[in-house]
Formats: sequence, C-alpha cells, structure tokens
Amino acid sequence: MGVYHLIGLGRSLGAVTGPVSYLAMRYQRWNKDDQEFFSLSGEAAQREKGEKVGDIEALVLFTSPEVKDGTKDCFDFIDNRPGHCSPLATLSKQKMPDALRRYLPAEWKPVAKQRGEGRLFWCDVHRGDLLSTFERVSRVLAALKSTGSLGKEVWINLTGGNNVINLSLELAATLGRYPARFYYVHGEGVAEKCIRYTGEEGYWVDLPLLTVSPDHLERFVVEEVERLGGTNCGDLFSRMKHAHSQEMQEVDGVGQFQRLVVRPLLNQGILRQLAGANVGVGGTWRLLKQYYSVIDELESQPPNVEGLSKEGWFSEDRIVL
Repeated sequence: MGVYHLIGLGRSLGAVTGPVSYLAMRYQRWNKDDQEFFSLSGEAAQREKGEKVGDIEALVLFTSPEVKDGTKDCFDFIDNRPGHCSPLATLSKQKMPDALRRYLPAEWKPVAKQRGEGRLFWCDVHRGDLLSTFERVSRVLAALKSTGSLGKEVWINLTGGNNVINLSLELAATLGRYPARFYYVHGEGVAEKCIRYTGEEGYWVDLPLLTVSPDHLERFVVEEVERLGGTNCGDLFSRMKHAHSQEMQEVDGVGQFQRLVVRPLLNQGILRQLAGANVGVGGTWRLLKQYYSVIDELESQPPNVEGLSKEGWFSEDRIVL
C-alpha cells in the first residue's frame, strides 16, 4: 500500500515536484534517519518484514479548472539539480498538465516501488468558496478511507494553492477525523521557483494535526442545547446523564460537568452564556454545523474513488514512470 498525497496547487510547479524529489532522495538513500522518517507509514506487517514503506502511489491535486486545463500557465520555474539552487534552465509559458507530465516521471519513479505508472487525480475547486471546497476535499478523504480494508494512507501537503484550499484540507481532515500526515516544504528567494528540493536542512516541515472539533459528548451537549433553545446547566446535566449515560459515566456531578464540558464550549464560542445560569448555542456552532452536516452525510453514504470519477469535478490521469 502506497501513500496518497493530497496537494493544493496554484501555478507553482514546484509545489508538486519539489516534495516528490525530496521523498525520492530519502527513499533511495534509506539511512537510519530516513527509515525513521518513513517509520509510521505502511502496515505493521510490512514493517515487520523489513519492507520499504512510504512510497508514493498517487497524487491528488486540488486546483482551479484554469490551471488543470492549461488556460493559465505555470509561473516561471527553475529546472535545478536536486539539492542545489543553481539553475540548469529557467522556463516559462508552460501549461501545468504538460509540465507535470514532463518533469514528474523522473522524480516519482524512484519512490514508486516499481510501479510502471502513477495515479494523478485532478479535483476542480472554487478558490474563493470555502464550504464547497471543503465538501469536495471531504468527499475525496471519505473515498480514500473507504477503499480496501484499512483505507489509503494519506499525507497532506499545505505548500501550494491558496488559503481556501489549504484550510479546507485541514478542516476536512480534523472535523472528519481522517488520519493524515500534514507537511509543507520551505524555500526562500530563488528556491521558491525551483522544481526540485534545493537543500535538505529545513526543507521539509511536519505539522501537527490540530483538534478543532468537539468530541462526541460535547457535540451531544451542544445539539441538546440547540434543541431546547437554551437551558441551565443543572437541567442539561440531568438530561445528558439520562440520554447519554455511557458518555457521562466519568462526569461526577453538575460542577464537574460545567468545568470539564460546558466551560470549554463557552470559551470556544460554541455555547454562549445567557441570562442567569442559562446557556445557548454560540456563533461558532452555527458556523461549524454546516461543515458537520457534510461529514455526517459522508459517514452515512461513503463514496468511493470510482464513484467520484463520475462527477464532473474529479478526473484521473496516469503518469508513465
């Protein structure tokens, strides 16, 4: 089982080819540090057998239709040697699909585990619409999660694309609780235009998966408050003890309930303080709710990759390696 890399893509070719070239270098070298770098990849049985893990099976690109169809060219880029900033050539006026087909194979092949071709998925998104972009990212993640007995291993690259695309990638993984490795790659000055990694030190940056969603108990609480139109903590505690006894079994008394459950929700703006000891739903919940509805629908009817391929915004290319 290889890794699926989800990548936000603007007009910078290096956002895709750069990390692939870096991973290929480490995958080929395979020293102690490299083995540690890839150590959380793959299945336990693979690692126990000493198999190499962390190979790239597919790239999933979230971008605008204009980039995908070549209406907008790539930004000027530098064809550099791996690990060096010195240019072999500076190139311009190339369409993104053509440039990927030209430059990806040589970088991808060493980290493809002898596959003859790589899967390249294009996902059209509206760069200014967070909710619709979030929905499409979530559909892709749900499809990958439902593929095979363990689902696909997902790494999420936050280097390219715009804020809407990258925030959608983060929100979809966190709200949907899809396991993923987050990273970005770093280059300054002329290195930003290079299509291969320019130096090992400081290039790859792993990012933590941040928890931004209420756990199940907290969500039950908010939805009960919403249903009631506001209530006091004593009544809410009694209702939760009755309706969700298993989730509430470690909450001892209304005071602890207020401290451990209600107060954090108030601090986040998911609940708000009303007159007296009453609480109601806050603005943050009204915002989050529309994103949760997307996740809830996908959990009840998870898509698959083949099904996504029938939708106009999702398509697949094959890159010969």
